[in-house]
Amino acid sequence: MLEFYTLSFETYHNDKFMGGDSTTILIDEDSAPDLNCSTDLDWENLDFVYPTCGMMLPFSIYRSNKKGRVISWYNCSLFNRNTWDIKEWKAPLNVTIKSSTRKRNMSIAEVLKWHDADKAIQYLKEKGLTINTK
Repeated sequence: MLEFYTLSFETYHNDKFMGGDSTTILIDEDSAPDLNCSTDLDWENLDFVYPTCGMMLPFSIYRSNKKGRVISWYNCSLFNRNTWDIKEWKAPLNVTIKSSTRKRNMSIAEVLKWHDADKAIQYLKEKGLTINTK
């Protein structure tokens, strides 16, 4: 049975909130991921974690010519040292990503606007809504 879920990501650097993002997904209830977890990023696992959830994170990774990688925050501030770039050759990576999923109740208007029409129709049929086209 298909269900709507809200998938949320929060990013912390040195235990300070740096940003977060969320999205709505429509997936099978049996295959719903249990993403209520916390992941500590370091320079070794960064290349494995970033490709899977990089669009939801408030930073980008750049490769320096010879020295290594650089993490650049989107909300950089000259007066907040916590938002300055993190260079692989200078500092450890103290970044934590907390992710969570929760079921979401959607209105019929939101379901009808869903980008994948086949899944939206299947969701409505599973909920018992039928449309007479005669």
